[in-house]
Amino acid sequence: IEPGRPVILFCAKLISVKDPATLIRAVGRMAEANPVLLLAGDGELRPCLEKLAAEVAPSLVKFLGFRNQTELPAFYDLCDLFVLPSVFEPWGLVVNEVMNAAKPVIVSDKIGSSHDLVQRGINGDVFPAGDVDALAAKMRPWLLGAALRARGGAESLRLINHWSFEENLAGMRQAVEAINTNDSRPA
Repeated sequence: IEPGRPVILFCAKLISVKDPATLIRAVGRMAEANPVLLLAGDGELRPCLEKLAAEVAPSLVKFLGFRNQTELPAFYDLCDLFVLPSVFEPWGLVVNEVMNAAKPVIVSDKIGSSHDLVQRGINGDVFPAGDVDALAAKMRPWLLGAALRARGGAESLRLINHWSFEENLAGMRQAVEAINTNDSRPA
């Protein structure tokens, strides 16, 4: 990868529910940013995605194939922006992982963690699943702005540092206390 090119990382199986095709199409509309999209993962869609990439994003997409979990932190460190475009994802733990590498994240609105982990314009953004134009528009400022990426990555790390067992336990206690308080009021 040539120095200075912004690196986008997708890390998931190449299957329809993860919707890598939307990301490839969006990257194809980002020629002015000259990004490189790394697709870490394998699956049944790989042959058609390779064809799609050659058609709509020539020289912008690299297929890395399956990568073991132990190899992923190196790719998190390498990327400038992480994108998870899934059309259904109960949580998306990979978002937590890449935030620990201090990277900004863009996810679809069908990613469960989007509501808790992504602060729009602060550490990333959220786009409507399947909307190529919206994804391209959300990626553009992050790809063109190195300072924005640096601030967004720092915010990702700051936010995820508050996601631990202790914070989870405190949140559960607050929820139980709120329920108990509501149950003790006269009817």
